[in-house]
Amino acid sequence: MNKLEKMLSFWLHQRQEILIILNNLARLLPNSYETPVSLTKFFQLLIDYACAWHLQIFNQCVENTTEGFIPVKQILKQINNSTDFIVKFNYKYEQFKNISAKDIVVLLENFADRIELEDLLLNMKQVKKHQIN
Repeated sequence: MNKLEKMLSFWLHQRQEILIILNNLARLLPNSYETPVSLTKFFQLLIDYACAWHLQIFNQCVENTTEGFIPVKQILKQINNSTDFIVKFNYKYEQFKNISAKDIVVLLENFADRIELEDLLLNMKQVKKHQIN
């Protein structure tokens, strides 16, 4: 397994963790008056995933896809918008108080859309890899 494949594996594991936590939060918050303590870890994981991994993994994926492929640029723009949304969400709730269940649902929807975009990029990379081999 090369370096990029190891990073992708770790990154996909993080993505799965975030989805599980988001789904649990979406069910928990409408009925809860207290925010779970695990949110500190969740917010750190979310920010790490959205920012650091985005920069490391997707830049490598784009470098390995067709030069000037317009949909890649459009996809990256939408992923950047998602990263901005996640950072603003994190900033809004950095004190972990009064987290809106509605905002958690919007975050979950945003994250689901992001996953589709990420998978599009990853699939482009896989197609190119198979075309070269």
